[in-house]
Amino acid sequence: MDLDGAVIVITGGAGCLGLEISRQLLNQGAVTVILDKSDCDLATGTATSFVEVDLLDHQGTSRAIGDIAIDFSRIDGLVNCVGMIHSEAFVQFSSEGPVVHDPNTFRSVIDSNLVTMFNATSAFVREMVSRRRRGAIANLSSVSSRGNPGQAAYSAAKAAVDSFTICLARELGPLGIRVNSILPGFMDVPSTHSAMNEEALKGIVRQTPMRRLGPASSVAEMVCECLRNDFLTGALIPVSGGFNP
Repeated sequence: MDLDGAVIVITGGAGCLGLEISRQLLNQGAVTVILDKSDCDLATGTATSFVEVDLLDHQGTSRAIGDIAIDFSRIDGLVNCVGMIHSEAFVQFSSEGPVVHDPNTFRSVIDSNLVTMFNATSAFVREMVSRRRRGAIANLSSVSSRGNPGQAAYSAAKAAVDSFTICLARELGPLGIRVNSILPGFMDVPSTHSAMNEEALKGIVRQTPMRRLGPASSVAEMVCECLRNDFLTGALIPVSGGFNP
């Protein structure tokens, strides 16, 4: 894919990683459209346009992506960046006895990381197939998809993202649509620091061969490569500094 002039939709693009991905794509000449439910002001200047939508709303997401394809007369790529990090021990002990993981939080993490991806991907694929266009999808997963203690909900959601990626790569390859997952490690972004205490992060850094948290730019660079490389599909690519849960 030639990124110069390509129309790329970025879900959850008002977050730290999404904004950096949009910046790098813009620098390479792409037209970037951020889909998010808030923080339009943050996206100003870092994307061609911003569309406010709740990505858990299947019909709303479908309409938004359909409108983008009409407005720009094409659509070339989708970056599924929407999601939430959550850390919670599966069992905690209190004076009243053991307390297990909150089921409502578990469901919310699955919805945020997986259901949003399904909604955006289904709308994107419908547009691509209807228009008989080739394209690419880059999903943001995590090295935690391999199972990270204290992140049962998040790990389960990201493992599902990886399986979803491989299934779609095999199904959609014959239609000219490539699908890959990028698996960031622990990145030096606000969401990481808010989800984990600093002592835990210091322990992560000690376990990382590069001995540091990763910059958002390294993830954005890999997203650009996944969109550009026309023989890359079904790949689960760690960008983790060597960290391996």
